[in-house]
Amino acid sequence: MDNILVERREEKDASISLIRMVAMSFIIICHIFQTYGNELAWWFNVGVQIFLIISGYLYSKKDYSKESPLNILKKQFKKILLPYYLWLPIVIVLYSFLCPQYLSFTRIIKYILCCGVLEGQEHFWFITYILFCYLVTPYLYWIKSLAKDYSLIKTIVYYCFVVILFIILTIAFHSYFNASYIVCYFIGYFIGDIFIKYKKKFNIIYIITLCFALLFCGLKIYLLYINPVSLSGIVLSIFNLFKLYSHLLLGLAIFLTLLKLPNINYNKVLSFSDKYSYEIFIVHSLFIRSSFHLLYITDYNMLNIIMAVFCTIIAGILYKKICKCIYKTLKINA
Repeated sequence: MDNILVERREEKDASISLIRMVAMSFIIICHIFQTYGNELAWWFNVGVQIFLIISGYLYSKKDYSKESPLNILKKQFKKILLPYYLWLPIVIVLYSFLCPQYLSFTRIIKYILCCGVLEGQEHFWFITYILFCYLVTPYLYWIKSLAKDYSLIKTIVYYCFVVILFIILTIAFHSYFNASYIVCYFIGYFIGDIFIKYKKKFNIIYIITLCFALLFCGLKIYLLYINPVSLSGIVLSIFNLFKLYSHLLLGLAIFLTLLKLPNINYNKVLSFSDKYSYEIFIVHSLFIRSSFHLLYITDYNMLNIIMAVFCTIIAGILYKKICKCIYKTLKINA
């Protein structure tokens, strides 16, 4: 999903490339388990959180004093939306023949406006969230600039206050959108700033995050599986928020753990992942989550999974080449 996050030519950090590949793998594994109705799907459902943290982390390195925020936004919107919109006619043609009942004028308009998805293409909710994150990035840059002379402790307290304030302000809108995903981007952005300024003291943040992630996820496992409890009303609402933010901590812990891995070489596998991850993200649901997915095509689940993943990768490569041809024909600089 590198197109979404940062210009590929600028970013050759092997750690980030590895994290990106792991996140993309988690998304595909999650959706495979989801199609099979396996509970493990929800534990692998942390790939998007990791992607948003990566995106915020990388954008914390951008200097808005050197380039217009509007120009940066235009570049990123183009990178995200062009492949997204070019995918629509392909989906419409396929759905027209294979499952026309899922097509309607209203659904297509909502898809175009990034405020709705088609059946089997539910993963595109991510587009709306990442666009919103890009829109608020100049404000995050301003918030970051206010903390440029703060000590490590004061910086952490300040950023925690901003995040908690955002969570409180958005609780009333919880039924309309999931604020925890936007918080992932915020945390990634602030982590990037702290990592740059206090790299030698970063172990403290990592250990604290890991402890909280283990504590929250351990409590979540206990309450969901070991000693399940029946909740209702406001207690249930609080517990649902707890589940969301414990998952956020899990994503952050995975991100920081992989970020700290030493001596990661930028190899061909990581290069391939960087090059095609966004296109693979776009096409994968067709083979794994749509009404004509491949996961029940034979009686052998492992064979089905191998075929679905193989087709996803090939389709991602082909789709990128199609997009490039269209850009070249229309003289679009993307």
